[in-house]
Amino acid sequence: MKKIFFYLSIVLVIAIIFEIMVRGMLPRPGELQLDPQNIEGLLRRHPQRSYAYQPGFNGRITTDDYDIEVVINIDGMRDKQVEPSQTVKILAIGDSFTVGYGVENEEAWPHQLELLINRDTAGGYKRVLNGGVSGYSVRQARMVYEEYDSIYFPKMVILGLYTTRYWRLNDPYTFYHGYAIQSSKVDQLFKTSKGIIYSPYSNKKKRDLDLWLKRYFYVGGHLSHRLAGVSMGEKEKSDIANVPIRPQNFDKTFTTLVQLYDEIIKLNEKLLDRNQELIILLIEDQNKDGSYGESGKKYNDQVVKFCKETGIRVINTIPEFEKLAEGKPIFRLGNDHHWSKEAHKVVASIIMDSLIESSANNHWMETQVLPAR
Repeated sequence: MKKIFFYLSIVLVIAIIFEIMVRGMLPRPGELQLDPQNIEGLLRRHPQRSYAYQPGFNGRITTDDYDIEVVINIDGMRDKQVEPSQTVKILAIGDSFTVGYGVENEEAWPHQLELLINRDTAGGYKRVLNGGVSGYSVRQARMVYEEYDSIYFPKMVILGLYTTRYWRLNDPYTFYHGYAIQSSKVDQLFKTSKGIIYSPYSNKKKRDLDLWLKRYFYVGGHLSHRLAGVSMGEKEKSDIANVPIRPQNFDKTFTTLVQLYDEIIKLNEKLLDRNQELIILLIEDQNKDGSYGESGKKYNDQVVKFCKETGIRVINTIPEFEKLAEGKPIFRLGNDHHWSKEAHKVVASIIMDSLIESSANNHWMETQVLPAR
């Protein structure tokens, strides 16, 4: 009996020493590497949209590719407050490509469009409000319009539509302890005092054991993570989903766009009832080699076809991007796929050209606009 106790004591001492070594050499097993957009204090819980920007927030997002200021006004927008003398002509809604993730607020396409519209200042200064929120689905973006329409009464709404992220309708980002996390991931997470840990197991019993080990026994946690097929010491990334972002079976994927179309129709019907116009701005990111993926083009083509059939104005940015880029990755932020400030300028110019083309017919600007180019 004494020998058994002696050997067990040795094993326990070795385990403790090994645990201390692992804690000193490796990160917490399953530690979630949050997207840089998830900075503390930026988000608040929202009763309809799940999360929104915190009014009055002031901070910075810093990565290897950029360092930007993030200032949120009292209405929860990354934009300047509307002055009493100003008229809101356009409300821009969408995700991080609309809000201008990676560039300063004045460099994002809504503000660049505002500058172009106000080249002719007759009739007072006209605002283009930036109502974008990073990670939003089309449904969440529609709710932004519904919330701000009765406050600002915009003449037009421009929806920045990232077509390859159609899956956000079924797996939206949701509020989790101050962060935006995909809904499908929430049950696999545990918030600690030092961060968030993640379990790759879908089985509840395995997941609960895995999370317990990662909280209290790093050696066991790393081994459990390893058994799940994740490398020892590797951090999970919060922006990787267990759903295909760009499936190879396009025909099957296109059938899932019906929900996307339904949301666009709902938004357009609300706008028509209030004598407002909707423009769909199709978004696609540039690859590191300067090209644009065929999947994004196919998604965009499907949405263009839908919009033409339903009489909704749509702007496809890819052709102009491809022409101007000439194969160079100038419209992305280095290793980050978001638009560069040059890309935002191009987008604003494309939209302005579309407004000029239609202004002679519907006079929505109420005053003459000057050409953007």
